[in-house]
Amino acid sequence: MGILDDVPLPQGKHLLLASAGLSTAAGGMSLLQPKKTHEYYFEEEVPGDDDKKEPAPQHKPTTRWLGASLCWVAGLNVAAAFAPEGSEAKKNLLIANGAGLLAVSAMDGAMLYKETQKKKATLPEIAATSALGVLHIARAVKGADKDE
Repeated sequence: MGILDDVPLPQGKHLLLASAGLSTAAGGMSLLQPKKTHEYYFEEEVPGDDDKKEPAPQHKPTTRWLGASLCWVAGLNVAAAFAPEGSEAKKNLLIANGAGLLAVSAMDGAMLYKETQKKKATLPEIAATSALGVLHIARAVKGADKDE
């Protein structure tokens, strides 16, 4: 009997599609409105190299590349969600997503601590990415195609 045997979890397909939706929304926002995305997430002034506050730089092409990358991630998640049952692609992407989402949570925590990102955007993101990250890894461990 495993530790997760009695824990109900969403289906792997549903988690992958949730990640696709999240990636599409964030990617679309970054592609179409890079300046507004930057203004939503980042403080007007951030600590510089010498810890003195300086204007937060914004680079539209880099923000758009982030958006394109997130849309690409969304496509990979949709493909894995509809992969044949028993496919290693689902399990592998659930693990990769889980690790990536937890890394995003850690990065957001560091950025919040450094007062680089705004609390109103960062705290909900930490909550969502942490929860989704744990659920992705738990589902992969329990079985990507298990139906509960």
